Amino acid sequence: MVAHVARAARIVGSTDHRAYGRKVKREPLSLFQLTPASLKMHPIVTRLLVVTLIYWVLHFIGRSRHRSTLSYIPFVHKSWWQPWESISSVVERGYASISKKQGLPFRIAYWGQEYVVLPAKYLSDLRHADKDHLNFFKSMGDVLFLKFWIRSLFDTDRMVYTIKKGLDPHLNEATDLCIDELKSAIQDELGPCDSFTSFRALDVFGAITHRMASKVIVGDELCRDPAFSKASQDYFRGHVMTGYFLLLIPSERLRNILSRPLSYFQRSRKRRALGLVSAVMSQRLEAKTSGSNSVEKIDCIEWSLRIKDDFPLSPGEDLLW
Repeated sequence: MVAHVARAARIVGSTDHRAYGRKVKREPLSLFQLTPASLKMHPIVTRLLVVTLIYWVLHFIGRSRHRSTLSYIPFVHKSWWQPWESISSVVERGYASISKKQGLPFRIAYWGQEYVVLPAKYLSDLRHADKDHLNFFKSMGDVLFLKFWIRSLFDTDRMVYTIKKGLDPHLNEATDLCIDELKSAIQDELGPCDSFTSFRALDVFGAITHRMASKVIVGDELCRDPAFSKASQDYFRGHVMTGYFLLLIPSERLRNILSRPLSYFQRSRKRRALGLVSAVMSQRLEAKTSGSNSVEKIDCIEWSLRIKDDFPLSPGEDLLW
């Protein structure tokens, strides 16, 4: 029976229906024997090829325009035979071939941005540079395109002075609070563990670290609140996800157009997390106004309220945007 089925399959697969009962030698189809009908592609494949072509055209146009202002600085590319090469390997290769031998800076591309890597001889100049030129928050915002859903948050010194005026003088107390919260978080996340139990290490460490940081950032009211924990972790994960999607758009002009709809969910996550924080801030403001709150809390909400007069919101500024 199997032999009959196999024979029938060979006959059906043959190009000559008269080959029944005899063997037919099938010559392989040469590349130069392809007919126009055989070259037709599926419409979906055609569309994918067109989209891919448009993407790379926009990609190279965007790169050429972006590099033109720094073309005098040598550029170190990833190895074309190793597209998965890490950025640290690119930096090491550029340092060995350019900075160490010639004493010159070089450029690299990372997360859709160009960065200039300076040799050690420029360190003294960096020490005297203005803080606006060495702004970590702005650099992070540029890498992840945070401007599309955070807007002017990094344009003020409100966060910096919250740390300087609040956390620095209470660093010892804040450390003790984090240690106490660490013990409680380990107990809650791992449980008694009387028998062998498996956990996802990344999830457990992430939850414990989040609770420790939240203890000092949002205080007792929210650090153990499941709703705030989920909202804030979704928001932080959304930074990388949304930033990566925007990075895939090769043209800066097209990215600016599509940024609003693509960052909609990230703005929604931000509003959900900040809505919980604003409720706690309103309660504390009411308590301070009525004089019922005489205990000073060790967290960023308390310190932010203390400096609110020094850094008021601009007219029309809304952090829940």
